[in-house]
Order: sequence, then structure tokens, then C-alpha cells
Amino acid sequence: MRKVKNFEDRSAFTLEAGQGVVNIRQMQDILTLLIDDELRAGNVLNFPSDEVNTVAVLNKDDPNEKYYTIFDIRRNGYFRRVSKHHMETEAFTVDSTGKFIAYIDGPEILVRSIRIPNQSSLIDTLRPRYQKAEQKLAPASASENKQFFKDKLYRDLHTYHMFKADPLKAEKQSGVTEEINVQLMVHKYEEATKRPYKMKANREFMMMMKILLKEAVKEKGVHGNDNLAVCPLIGVLSTKRIEIYDDELTYINPNSQIKF
Repeated sequence: MRKVKNFEDRSAFTLEAGQGVVNIRQMQDILTLLIDDELRAGNVLNFPSDEVNTVAVLNKDDPNEKYYTIFDIRRNGYFRRVSKHHMETEAFTVDSTGKFIAYIDGPEILVRSIRIPNQSSLIDTLRPRYQKAEQKLAPASASENKQFFKDKLYRDLHTYHMFKADPLKAEKQSGVTEEINVQLMVHKYEEATKRPYKMKANREFMMMMKILLKEAVKEKGVHGNDNLAVCPLIGVLSTKRIEIYDDELTYINPNSQIKF
């Protein structure tokens, strides 16, 4: 207990009543036992200067496998372990906030975050994730897919204009209703926004987008029919990149109302 007095100006020992911390006496008792046990085992302790809840300990139980442990006083337990590779060096310190530990490991000075517990489930959640395509398209395959997509757009656009000219003839020749044809264009719009390469330099897509915006904004108010009632156009504002030709959409007043 005599050695504990050497740390009376550190950590929870500096707390006093009225500082907004509850169970001060309990924290100090826990810290007293921790210091006594670690010093008896020959370990080395380090305290953050501005944080009273964290204690860093260099564990030297096995000279051939030294490591650092981080103790949380309020939890009354160790929540982090930092391994070493070189056992000759022992110098280490923690920053004033108790968030990082810096230590010498052979020829290197390493800095590690110590506020993340060693829990596999938490580490798995926080780790970076990289998405990788199962099949990377070659330039020729991407070009072929894009052209095939443009051909389908041209077919739907042709059917759309046929319905405007002669609905009965258009339904007979295409085999779809005007509403279904518009819904097919909506699905193709969503497909293109998920695969940006299909949108680039695609005049058919720009024309289809113009028509869908007109269906969503103008047709219902002017003609009373709403071909997008069952399959609405969504995600317009979330599209990252849309290339619009100058003659496709123009704005007729400062309020940015679209002229079709």
C-alpha cells in the first residue's frame, strides 16, 4: 500500500466531491487494488493526464511475451489488449485523453487506438469493407451491353410515340398498354442509375428521362391520366450523375421550372 501513495496525484485519486462524478470512493478503491496487484506482479502503469477512468499497464509476467492492457476503472475490468513483437523495449505512454497509446516496438514508434474493445463482433462491424464485382466487364462487353440497353430504350420510346399518335394501333402492334410501356421505362431508368456506364453519352436515356419527368409532372395535371400511379418514378434527386444535352431540358424562369 506504500507504493500506492506514489500515485496519489494521478487518475481517480484526484477526484473530489462536487465534480459531477458518482461513486468516487468506489473508483478510488478499485484503482488502489489495481495498482497494488500490478506493482506486486512487477508490471508498469501509465495514466492519462486529463482522463481519470483509464489506466495503461505493461504486463511483464512472461518476459518473452510482453503486452499492454487497458483498464477501465468504472467497468472494473480490462477491455483492450495491445500486443508487442519486440520484447527488449518497454517505453510507452498514453495521450492526455486516454484514447491512444504510443510505444516503442523494436526500431519503430507505434500509435494505437485503445478505446475500441477487443470484441470480434464489434471489430467486424467497424472494419472497412470493399465491394468487388463478381465479373469485371471488359470494354467490349460493356459497350455491347450499353448498345443493347439503348436498343431497348429506342423500342420503348418508339412505342410511347405510337400511343400518342394512335393508341389502338399502338396497343395492337406492341402488345402492351400505354401505362405498362411507361412502367417499363421507369424500370429501365432505375437500372441505368445503378449502372452509370449505361447513362454516359446515351441520347435515348436522356429522351426517356425527359418523357418520364413529363409524365410525373405534366400529364396528370393537364390530361388527368397518371401512368406512373402504380409504378412511380423515384430516386431522381439521388442520381449521382446525369448528363443532359442543351436541347433536352430548358428552364424558363428563375424558379427553375422545366419546360418540356
